[in-house]
Amino acid sequence: MIALPVTGLQVAPIFDLSPWVLVADPKKDGMTKLNVQRLGRSDRVKVLLKAGVKTVICGCISGPLQDMLERSGIRVIWGIAGPLKNVLESFALSRLDESEYRVLGRGERPLKRHKTFDWVPRGFDLFFGS
Repeated sequence: MIALPVTGLQVAPIFDLSPWVLVADPKKDGMTKLNVQRLGRSDRVKVLLKAGVKTVICGCISGPLQDMLERSGIRVIWGIAGPLKNVLESFALSRLDESEYRVLGRGERPLKRHKTFDWVPRGFDLFFGS
């Protein structure tokens, strides 16, 4: 099972702030939309584990939430943007790394403080500037 933060029919830009997460089984057509709006980080992880999620695909994500997910055995693929349908198809074909849905300039960078947030999600500056 994979999980993606959603805004309409697109991958939402920030996993931590997305009120909805789509859980999909790449081997089947079934999908479930989960409301995670009022959940903190640890509760989001618990909900994803309960749903059987093994991979999270997102635009950007805070370091603390990514660490919690990975310590729980959930793989995190960040730096992805685009229409849900296309991203899901690309993942199913194991072509997400080479796809046009990669955010341009995505790379491993240290987190830095932002004037509005006490943390900056990995990939934040790729969407909104720093």
